Amino acid sequence: MEEQTEQFKVYKRRWVVLALYSLYCTVNAVQWLQYSIIADVVVEYYQVSYTAVNWTSIIYMLAYVVTILPGTWFFNKTV
Repeated sequence: MEEQTEQFKVYKRRWVVLALYSLYCTVNAVQWLQYSIIADVVVEYYQVSYTAVNWTSIIYMLAYVVTILPGTWFFNKTV
């Protein structure tokens, strides 16, 4: 029985897209983490509680978790 091996071709464009996506995720995570550092400024400026500021951070992460798979699927279908 003859064994067939699949040949995959890796395009440079894929590495560029992967690098851009990784950079985007890194910047996104850093911005989210930096949000907790300025909580006292946000509380004072907007006259809200720390709980309200923390909830905006939690809602952001929940939205990210919920939308990451559909976003990735859409990205794979269009690029």
